[in-house]
Amino acid sequence: MIGYQLSKKAGAKIEFSEYSGPELIERGEGGTKITKNGIDYWTSGKPPRRYHTETCGI
Repeated sequence: MIGYQLSKKAGAKIEFSEYSGPELIERGEGGTKITKNGIDYWTSGKPPRRYHTETCGI
């Protein structure tokens, strides 16, 4: 029971923000990011390179 309570408190919370708009090609100037499983999650700023944002169409 204690193991269950500890794992429940340590559970990760995932927040999702959906982009809505046209596809864009941008060039960022850097910022802060977290990388998990090879995916960069930018917490502030934008990548210091050219990148594009795609709409998902779901």
